[in-house]
Amino acid sequence: MTGFAAFGWLTEGNNLRFILEGFLINLEIAVVAIILALIAGLGLALLRLSRNRVLSVAAGVWVDVFRNLPLLLLILFLFLWIPQSARDTWEDVMPSWMPEAWQSGLMLAGLSGLVLYNSAVLAEIMRAGIQSLPRGQAEAAHALGLNYWKAMRLVILPQGLRRMVPATVSQLITLTKDTTLVSIIAIV
Repeated sequence: MTGFAAFGWLTEGNNLRFILEGFLINLEIAVVAIILALIAGLGLALLRLSRNRVLSVAAGVWVDVFRNLPLLLLILFLFLWIPQSARDTWEDVMPSWMPEAWQSGLMLAGLSGLVLYNSAVLAEIMRAGIQSLPRGQAEAAHALGLNYWKAMRLVILPQGLRRMVPATVSQLITLTKDTTLVSIIAIV
């Protein structure tokens, strides 16, 4: 029993409640960031694979920039860069039933940083999953008369998404751990 004596501080005062509230806020941030990063990552991956050279290059630059910036630097930059009017708007549109941490305008910078960074990483994972399919899959879809977007939606994406599940899950776990970095901008 002496090994558990070191955890006596946990039951004193409100310590356990504070830890559980912080954990729940981290989970909430993670869930929202995961959903937004998956949507943005898929969009960026499809733009990067686009036949339109301008869209492809623009998405490639976007992915390369945000994937290679340190997440902590990105969160701090957005904290300093996002204007107060945008923070005030965030606070005004956030419903009162949302947790207190979400009603803070600081959440906009933290959530934006997590989504920008992780969407860029997920875009590369998704692009690699799509490109890992044999070329014959796309050719077969075109032989059936499907245009590029229908072939992508009905044939290529379902197969590619299965291939990228392990890497995607790994990145989403990392995103969940990275939510603690938003505490640097006073989201507690």
